[in-house]
Amino acid sequence: MKTTYIIGTITFLTVLSIFLIFILPITIKSLSKPTVVISTIKINNLCSVHDEAFMVVTRPYNRKSYFSNGITRIKVMSDWKVRLEANDKYPEFRYDGIEVDVKKNLELTADCGTSPRLKSIFGAFNKQFN
Repeated sequence: MKTTYIIGTITFLTVLSIFLIFILPITIKSLSKPTVVISTIKINNLCSVHDEAFMVVTRPYNRKSYFSNGITRIKVMSDWKVRLEANDKYPEFRYDGIEVDVKKNLELTADCGTSPRLKSIFGAFNKQFN
């Protein structure tokens, strides 16, 4: 009977520890109010087009910010996401990047060789079947 209590106590403490370490910080972060952030975004351009051919778009609200000398600044909320897209000044050029969480300083990579979405899909397939 005593060993049952010891095993139960150890199991309870283990589950409580896992909750406090992993789940509680995520819950607290999701309950906190978003703050206004002025994000400085740099572009790592691996394409053969100039930096001004890209823009940053937010989700939600689809706010747009354009690059100048490889840098753009945009006022966003801390819980928003941003992605790299082709500048709407050049309708013949198409590019859709992956959405990333907003940070105060961020670098987005433009790679025209293979779509970033395809890379992430193939990466997920590789992980699943390995």
